[in-house]
Amino acid sequence: ETFVQAGASGQLKVVADFADYRQVGGIKVAFKVTLTNPAICIVTDVESVDFNEPLEDAFFEPRREL
Repeated sequence: ETFVQAGASGQLKVVADFADYRQVGGIKVAFKVTLTNPAICIVTDVESVDFNEPLEDAFFEPRREL
């Protein structure tokens, strides 16, 4: 997938590559995502995916300033 992102020096073309698809609960999920633009390349490797896990309400509270 290719898209344009606003950068400090104007518009940047960003390419997103999705790879290492695995079945999780009957859904194919990309466990590797690579984002590349002229300034940087970011690789994300996913270790695990869980769907519909219960979350505590505190998870949605704003973070406190330190």
